Amino acid sequence: GLWRYMLSVPLGTFAGYCIMRLARANSPEHVHYANLTWYSQRRKAITVLVAMAAVVAFVLMWPLFPGLWQWLLPVGLLAFFYVTPFSDRKGNAIGLRSIPFAKTWLISALWVVVTVAVPLRLDEQEHSTALLLGMACMRLPLVLSLSITFDIRDLHNDPPSLRTMPQLLGVRGAKVLAIFLLCASA
Repeated sequence: GLWRYMLSVPLGTFAGYCIMRLARANSPEHVHYANLTWYSQRRKAITVLVAMAAVVAFVLMWPLFPGLWQWLLPVGLLAFFYVTPFSDRKGNAIGLRSIPFAKTWLISALWVVVTVAVPLRLDEQEHSTALLLGMACMRLPLVLSLSITFDIRDLHNDPPSLRTMPQLLGVRGAKVLAIFLLCASA
């Protein structure tokens, strides 16, 4: 079952991120982001690729769902509501992403589940809770550090209301924190 998961995760990730980008490409903010403009201009082709990736990921995962639904359903719902296809009256995209300070932690927690908890669940050997927690404690700072670097990249386009690490700590402080977290993940 692990091989099915290993193939479906990148396909599902591609589909999920593209769906989020396509949803945001409809909002007025898309003119501030080159990647959202790119998605907007190629909407039909990307939609076809997303549909194909999602179908293949779903078919691969189908036999695994009975043992994994309690892990993957919350991940899928949180990912969906992270950037939803919904918008406010002004046309701005809304979702969990817009909750101040939550963006980096939410992304990181979801990736810990996808890259640690589910693969250990699929392993034929039993693993202790201590091992799961230990691996999660190594993976979380790694993903947090990566998320912070993307927040630094997006600093000039993110609204101040997001309250990302670079907005709160400044670029230098965010870099120091990202390096510290990267070291802590080793």
